[in-house]
Amino acid sequence: DKKELFTIGGLAIVLTIPLFYFNFLLTAIFYIGLFRMATNAKFIYDTLYEYLIMKQLDLTNRYGKGSYALITGGANGIGREFAYQFSRLGFNIIIIDMDKEGLKVVHDKITKETPGIEVLTIAQDLSELRNANEYQEILKNVNNLDISIVVNNVGIVSTLPFHEASPKIIRDIVLLNSNCFVTFQNLFYKQLIARCKNSTKKSAIINMSSESGFYPYYCMAMQSSSKAYDTFLSASLNLEKTDPNLDILCVSSGAVKTAMVNFQDDPLIISTPEFCVKNVLRAVGQLELTEITVFYRVVAHWLFQSIWYISNTGMSTILNAMMKNDKFIDLMGELQT
Repeated sequence: DKKELFTIGGLAIVLTIPLFYFNFLLTAIFYIGLFRMATNAKFIYDTLYEYLIMKQLDLTNRYGKGSYALITGGANGIGREFAYQFSRLGFNIIIIDMDKEGLKVVHDKITKETPGIEVLTIAQDLSELRNANEYQEILKNVNNLDISIVVNNVGIVSTLPFHEASPKIIRDIVLLNSNCFVTFQNLFYKQLIARCKNSTKKSAIINMSSESGFYPYYCMAMQSSSKAYDTFLSASLNLEKTDPNLDILCVSSGAVKTAMVNFQDDPLIISTPEFCVKNVLRAVGQLELTEITVFYRVVAHWLFQSIWYISNTGMSTILNAMMKNDKFIDLMGELQT
């Protein structure tokens, strides 16, 4: 039957693609993961729905045209792109960042390209804040504004082995990736809930986490654990939130072409800030977790689930040997950012 031969041939081609991108060992791991994930019908359905069927909601109508989107770490990279795309949808913008020059660039571009949109900038190194009072002090001029969306984007990455990381690096990761993350949600959670009750519009919290929050990672102990905190906090808040009109989306973005990955360019593994934010906006209001690209949803999870499957079946010696291989470490660094 020609149809059956065509189907089998097509599958054979698709299944051999990893051989050209990974080495034989990683390809074998890929197939183990493929077998395990193929048994999960819900995973397959959710993946197909998110990447092939789901369309972006009318966010302007959902959250309120002219309301404010507050973005931490909004002067560069993903945060800057959030500011651009939200402003084009008719939202006023509040950006908090330590980069004064970057803040000016964003401010000037938005006011030029989208007249009538207000852009408020707050120049502040969030790693310097120690308690809620200090956070409230920098927010005192925006607390009375109609903030409908809070984007927790600020954060840092370190790929140093734990014993080589300085106390400052560890402190900054904890303060920015975890403390700042939870403090902003605590400060705005009640305000956003109250907004939902007092108007016909909804509100949203977008939490930028990472693929490294799903599994422990080699040479990323602090990064992985802090992002796991972010991921599980988002999931827990979705369970306990008291108003269904508050949307909480956790984003496990994988590698994005920003200064954090030295602007590396690999279209298969590394997405652009534009692509990342576009897919976040498509997911907000519909999902509680998104991984931006089908590559990270499928290949990365198959790969890492396969690694843990091997480890949990008593083959940790092989896993440790792989983790000491320079080429393998380079690949992990690309996948886990």
